Amino acid sequence: MNNLKTFSKFSIGTAQMGLNYGISNKYGMIKNKELEKIFQFLAKNNLNKIDTAKAYGNCESIIGNQVTNFKHINWDITTKFHQKKNLVSAFSDSSQKLRKKPNIILAHSVALYTTKKFLKNILGLKECCKIKKFGFSATSEEDIIKGIKFYIPDVIQLPINILDHSLYTNGTLRKLKDLNIEIQARSIFLQGLFYLPDKVIQEKFSDVVGVIDRLKAISNCHQLTLPELSFKWVNSLQEIDSLIIGIENADQLQSHIQTIKKDVNNNIFDEALKINYSNIKVTNPSMWK
Repeated sequence: MNNLKTFSKFSIGTAQMGLNYGISNKYGMIKNKELEKIFQFLAKNNLNKIDTAKAYGNCESIIGNQVTNFKHINWDITTKFHQKKNLVSAFSDSSQKLRKKPNIILAHSVALYTTKKFLKNILGLKECCKIKKFGFSATSEEDIIKGIKFYIPDVIQLPINILDHSLYTNGTLRKLKDLNIEIQARSIFLQGLFYLPDKVIQEKFSDVVGVIDRLKAISNCHQLTLPELSFKWVNSLQEIDSLIIGIENADQLQSHIQTIKKDVNNNIFDEALKINYSNIKVTNPSMWK
């Protein structure tokens, strides 16, 4: 696998390295032996983008312990801050734990991003060339509007998948690119919901069962699973600069690469996008019970 230009959007989500994260997570936090396999795979294939956050337990230190073994890789790390503490100190702490300076700092919420203190300090870090870019993580179109009205960021991280595609269909992604904002896509598998057995979806998310069944039928007609359909659609969007992919092991990473290699007719995306679903109690994981 010498040429991975096709996979240059891949960014490894690391919540599962520091937390028992994801509704479909069967194994808890990733064990050290598997972490080594994951980073060996990343380094071997020059996949260098990593997404993390201070809220992910001890994740920054875990990443730092791994990346130091592959110093020849130019690791491109995004980390997110969630507290209104001294930003300069937080940045220094993250750099120490990660064993390198993160390239991108994001506010973990638009509420933090839209404080004058955060903006002043983050602009100071950028002016001193300690970071390359900054921005915020959004959960909705309202977050995005509020954030860019306050100050246009370099980067916005936002949720998008084949079920919750409103930010694409309503033109928000295009507007952000017109503002020259880098877009990081997360929740492309709806935090693991797409991997759940039908019985569990029926029990926990009964409202969306019919829609999920329709999307699975479309996927099956094109020899794809629902997660594969969502992954391939988000990856096909020119507006998206990186896809944050949460993984539990190296085999999953290999599987995602094989998914991207599959040839499909883009008409499948048009068919799936005709299905509109807007129950935020399902599409927004922060509202799950």
